[in-house]
Amino acid sequence: MNIFQVFSETCEKYPDKACLKFKNGEAYEGVTYAELFRRVRELRSELIKARVRPGQRVAILLTNGVNWPVAFFAAVSIQAVAVPIDTQLSPKEMRSILLHSATKMLLTEDKFGVSLGSVFTWDTGIKLRFIDRLDVTVVPESVNEAAARLGAYETHKLAALFYTSGTTQEHKAVMLTHKNLLANFNSIEELNIIQGDDVLVSLLPLHHTYPFMITCLAPFLKGACVCYFSSMAYHELFSCIKENNVTIFVGVPQLFTLIERSVADRLKKYGLALRWPMNRLLDVCVGLSAVSGRNVCKVFLKGLHNVFGPTLRFMVSGGAKLDPQVARSFTRWGYKIIEGYGLTETSPVVAFNNADIGKFASVGRALPGVDISIVNSGSDGVGEIAVRGDNVMLGYYRAPSLTKKVFLKDWFLTGDAGFKDKAGYLHITGRQNELIALPSGKKVSPEAVEAEYLKSPFIKEVCVLYAKSGAEGGHLVAVVVPNEEELRAKRHFNIHFKLRWELDNVSQQMPPYQRITGFVLSKEALPRTRLGKILRYKIDEKYKAGGFAQDEKKYIGPEELSEFENMALRYFSKILKKTVNLDDHLELDLGLDSLGRIELLSSLQELVKVGIDDSLALEMFQARTIRDIITKAREAFPASAFTDFLKRDDMVFWPHILAQAPSPEDKAKLKLHFDIFDKFVSALEILLFKFKFMVLFSVKVKGKARIPQAGPFVITPNHVTYLDAFFVLCALPTRLILNTYFVGFGEIFNHPLLAWALRFHRLIPIDANLDLAKTLKLCKYVLGQGKILVYFPEGQRSADGTLKEFRKGIGILAKESGAKILPMYIDGAYKAWPRTRAFPLPGQVTVKIGECLDVDDLSHGAGEDPYTVIARNLRAKMVGLV
Repeated sequence: MNIFQVFSETCEKYPDKACLKFKNGEAYEGVTYAELFRRVRELRSELIKARVRPGQRVAILLTNGVNWPVAFFAAVSIQAVAVPIDTQLSPKEMRSILLHSATKMLLTEDKFGVSLGSVFTWDTGIKLRFIDRLDVTVVPESVNEAAARLGAYETHKLAALFYTSGTTQEHKAVMLTHKNLLANFNSIEELNIIQGDDVLVSLLPLHHTYPFMITCLAPFLKGACVCYFSSMAYHELFSCIKENNVTIFVGVPQLFTLIERSVADRLKKYGLALRWPMNRLLDVCVGLSAVSGRNVCKVFLKGLHNVFGPTLRFMVSGGAKLDPQVARSFTRWGYKIIEGYGLTETSPVVAFNNADIGKFASVGRALPGVDISIVNSGSDGVGEIAVRGDNVMLGYYRAPSLTKKVFLKDWFLTGDAGFKDKAGYLHITGRQNELIALPSGKKVSPEAVEAEYLKSPFIKEVCVLYAKSGAEGGHLVAVVVPNEEELRAKRHFNIHFKLRWELDNVSQQMPPYQRITGFVLSKEALPRTRLGKILRYKIDEKYKAGGFAQDEKKYIGPEELSEFENMALRYFSKILKKTVNLDDHLELDLGLDSLGRIELLSSLQELVKVGIDDSLALEMFQARTIRDIITKAREAFPASAFTDFLKRDDMVFWPHILAQAPSPEDKAKLKLHFDIFDKFVSALEILLFKFKFMVLFSVKVKGKARIPQAGPFVITPNHVTYLDAFFVLCALPTRLILNTYFVGFGEIFNHPLLAWALRFHRLIPIDANLDLAKTLKLCKYVLGQGKILVYFPEGQRSADGTLKEFRKGIGILAKESGAKILPMYIDGAYKAWPRTRAFPLPGQVTVKIGECLDVDDLSHGAGEDPYTVIARNLRAKMVGLV
């Protein structure tokens, strides 16, 4: 039998049953199988009238909806070959496919009329029909009579040409026969995955074989119902699922990942005190579900399950590899999720994995009638996946040499790397043509590396590449799309700084050859196929061309801007010494970290000669783009306020900021004078800590004579462990310690259990995101009182023990306070307690003390602003101590 015969039998069997639903206004309308068949016959009559012959190509350029299955079944009903086309292709790409496939007729909709104008600018010989304009009279004909016309049609004849939307530049036309597509349908039917009373939601574009088979061909041949949904809004999708009693939800990994993150974020809001018992109860529910065979988790998480409605049986993921953690989360929440594996060339499904069995990293076993083999495998069992069966394509259209390359006798070579475990379950490790071969001979799967880095909640997307030249030449690099919503929620506004921290953390858990050595940020989403696969060749081209230095954005001319916006842009361009555009991202385009934002905000405050309201100042500090700042600035002052400033040449703000004394509230956090009791308790603590550290780490001090006899001066140690401050204490004479103050991250020291100790132990909390200016004021104030300050210039602990770049803050403090700088290098601490280890181990630690430096000693050199020069020169001095 051929496809149209099977479809006809289904229509004859279920004439009054709803086969599809679509939204018309505010409500969903249904179409019965009898009505669908009538529409197919109408279009079939039009194709016959247009003299479309058997074997000729009928292209389908339609959005998901009623017309799509009508067009496909009408085409195969006259023995024509369907050519589905991606509606998001450019006119040039559309024309290329139409000409390559030798299309006879193009079926489309009014909405594509404009874009098709350039496709048909010259005589292509292609007939064009707008399917939503047709008014056809059909001669009455029964279902069986129509099907009988195809009774002699051989199933090995071509049914469709699917153009692959692969991750490389090469587009191929896959020839699939009636036999191929029906073989895949029969395999799916044998597993009883789709049943006659199922309702599926069609969300993914039908020009791709995965959604075509699962949400079009298989349901209509089985007698199920498909609900067409075009919006990508979550609330509308969930509403569609509930209103139409959807039983099977079909998606791609990217969609399931977004949903999983959203649910996980909701659960985090309960706090650790509630989450822990909830997770334990959920563990119990999972166990009870396994024993009883009933979904106990569904009862426990009733509110979550109400989102998808009560009728949902399971979810299907395909088109790309599903993160095992995502599958595990859905299963844990009481949802059944099935992962499919396949390719366009295999019609498309090769294997299905039922999450009930708990093999989350596998794509399952081969479908009935499909054979899977691993060829050219290595010692680890990993090789190229080969597939054999009636579902395997006829070949690539007009590409016999390429077809020959992908077949080994009757085995189709998929190009995917993987292995089968002892139980016969298939595991995918990556694409053969995407494996990165390193100079060492090691091969790296970029997908596997990306999966590790994506574990950070602050990374939204990542693409791993191989750098052939430059500073990272011969190593892995990454293009990272930050999760700005999560960063803002956690008050991290130094995006690059925070992501470097996250990437370093993950890297330390990976083999050295899999670690990235550099990264660039992209504020735009990574280019992907319609099913979510990363288009690596496009990203690689842009990376090599330096395109991520500043993502392209629409230029807005002065004539399109208001007077206020024009004046503000001129103002920002002057103080930042670069051309500023309205939609520039503060960090990704302009390179402004927290210090840069403070400078910008300070300049605005000076501009209006009065303080900006605290709430408004915070909103401006947290702004994402220049446009956001200008929008907020309208509330503070008129455009005329910029005029005088634009005439000025001086734009130095830190002297003005640090000339102001700390507020009384901030001063109250410091303890500058100690009574006899305080000194006694501190002396005991110091002796105890020094004894413990001398015993555990055999601390040695080199250059102790270089320590000044009294303050003020700033000690600048390297930072590798939580114990660094104690190593500094071991190096200092006891008489200086009571006058020594330590600067540390506020998120650590401001914990309620530690807040009481701030004053007594001379701790100055630093908030690198919001209160950095306040912290620097306190530091200058402490130095002004003749005290000693310990300031870690790297701003974070090193992930690998090497000295990192010094941040600008130390340069500001040194120049504006005028205090001497005492470099200090802690050697051996990283081996004792690296950032990735939970607890320290005994070891040998040596504290090396450099020559005490004046600001003038560090101010030589040109380039950036004087503060950055000081920080860079100080780091150079520290390198000499290593």
